[in-house]
Amino acid sequence: MADLRTRLRKLAQRATGKATKRQDRTTGAEAQTAAVKACRLLLDHWDELLGPAQEPPPARKDPLRQLRGALAESGKTPLNRYVVGEIVAAVKRAGGSGAEGVAALAVAAGEDAATLYRFARVAERWSRGRMRELLAAGLSWSHLVLLASIDDGKKREQWISRTQRGGLTVRQLEARLTRRSSVARTRRRQG
Repeated sequence: MADLRTRLRKLAQRATGKATKRQDRTTGAEAQTAAVKACRLLLDHWDELLGPAQEPPPARKDPLRQLRGALAESGKTPLNRYVVGEIVAAVKRAGGSGAEGVAALAVAAGEDAATLYRFARVAERWSRGRMRELLAAGLSWSHLVLLASIDDGKKREQWISRTQRGGLTVRQLEARLTRRSSVARTRRRQG
């Protein structure tokens, strides 16, 4: 832990140009690189440094109460939406009650089932750490919901790169994904 904090401190000093030793002082691109490294290190060891933002929900203890608690705390932050998704995904995986369980949960919680399924899809596609990386890289929760609809993991990662490279808004991403799926349907009909 101390080693991690020391590494972070040194990277932060380089990033801000406030290194203590003359040879460690950096400027321009080197400072930016140090800042990126510090951010990555923070993301990779977030839970170790600060503890988890919220404990993962227990496997199957009263999902309705868990869901209500997560929705009450949500404040619509991506992490809390992700927690809601974890709860719903656990209900989906539950033997026998899967889809019926989610529908009943939605009715009992007074929430839209489609929204709960979207949250669950995000939680099923990415770990918390990866979700944090994507959010830190400039994607929004709405980007993640759209990207989670892509079943193929390789294609999903390609679309993540395209979205980041192109600085696509949610609407632009949605338009391109819609265009892609309509082209694929046309090709299937013709071929």
